[in-house]
Amino acid sequence: MRDRYGIFTHKCTGAMITRKHVLSAAHCFKRKDPSLYVARIGHVDQNLAYEYGISQIHVPNTYSRNQYYDDIAVLTLSREVNSENVSPICLPLSSEFVNLEGTGTTAAGWGSTKPDGPASRLLMELPAIPVISNRKCNAILTEKVLDFRQQFPRGITDGFVCAGFLEGGRDTCGGDSGGPLMDLQGDHWYVVGVVSFGVDCAKPGFPGGYTRVSKYLKWIHQIIRS
Repeated sequence: MRDRYGIFTHKCTGAMITRKHVLSAAHCFKRKDPSLYVARIGHVDQNLAYEYGISQIHVPNTYSRNQYYDDIAVLTLSREVNSENVSPICLPLSSEFVNLEGTGTTAAGWGSTKPDGPASRLLMELPAIPVISNRKCNAILTEKVLDFRQQFPRGITDGFVCAGFLEGGRDTCGGDSGGPLMDLQGDHWYVVGVVSFGVDCAKPGFPGGYTRVSKYLKWIHQIIRS
């Protein structure tokens, strides 16, 4: 995101789903002016990646900044990505990845490696993240988060995926928001979630929250085709 001095600094992560579209999180774009943002694509080192302008920021009409429901965004790039270093990640079919409980998923991002730390210059990957049931996730957060019902008045719905190491020590963190939660099927990676919320970073007893991509496929494909 461009700061008041005109310098772009890291804010969030995303996943390329076509040569001209990036999937991310709605809460990353409180300001909707596309000229305030660029997408860095093509290298694991942020300093060596190519910068792509953003022509449109798409967020569901139902998204509210005070809550985490529908926390998903699609960015339309100003030009296609032609780099041979990257390929779009696969979107799931609507019937796939419905029951992810127990699955070992992978998250990636340029977020900080410790609470309140700086963003990582290199793309980091966190493998084998266990998915827990939404029912268990809802019970944990209801019990332990004081303002949970204010941010999640309907609880953890099927629009979320919860995943994390409940023993703590490993998790997504600040700057990873919008990044992909991925599942490897055969030779292909599928984006099944978008990093949305968490309680601190890697805090024991708390899973991370992800927007479930399969719930938004119709909306995503409408944007891609437009």
